[in-house]
Amino acid sequence: MKASAISIAFLLVVLASCRTIQLPQGGKKTPPVVAEYDEDLSSVRPRYNVSAISTEPKYETSQTPVETSKPSKAASSEITMHVNDQVAAILDTLTARNKAIKYADGYKIQLYVGNVREEVEAAKSFALQLYPELSPYMTFNQPTYRLKIGDFMSRPDADRYLSSFRQQYPGSTIVADKIELKKSILIR
Repeated sequence: MKASAISIAFLLVVLASCRTIQLPQGGKKTPPVVAEYDEDLSSVRPRYNVSAISTEPKYETSQTPVETSKPSKAASSEITMHVNDQVAAILDTLTARNKAIKYADGYKIQLYVGNVREEVEAAKSFALQLYPELSPYMTFNQPTYRLKIGDFMSRPDADRYLSSFRQQYPGSTIVADKIELKKSILIR
């Protein structure tokens, strides 16, 4: 009994899903008509009003239409030149600030750390012979000498040089340090 009730219910579902769609009189199914958007929003849009007297733009959002007069060529060139002068002044300020920056965070290769001055001098001359474009930086904090070389902007740049120094100085490592920007540009 249960099986026949289930099969009857299944048969009703299948028949309901297979019902035919009635088509309009032409016999073709037509897509629904979508109305086009046709609303005039010009009354609420801001209007940009440029007058020949003032070089500053005025925004108006009134409900009444605003009459816009076209500025003369002389007025429009004055406006353009005024904006160009402001942009040039800002760019000059940025250029001056960027030229004032001499140091940045970067990386150096620490080639030698030890107590013997002759060894640090030998490491310095080795580095200069191998790569003359890398600047050596030797510091002495009693009793230890440290030799750092190069001014690298990124760690992968320093990694390229590190492998050649590790053959002679296996204890060499990359350290984060302040670098001189002008010298970092010279490194290829």
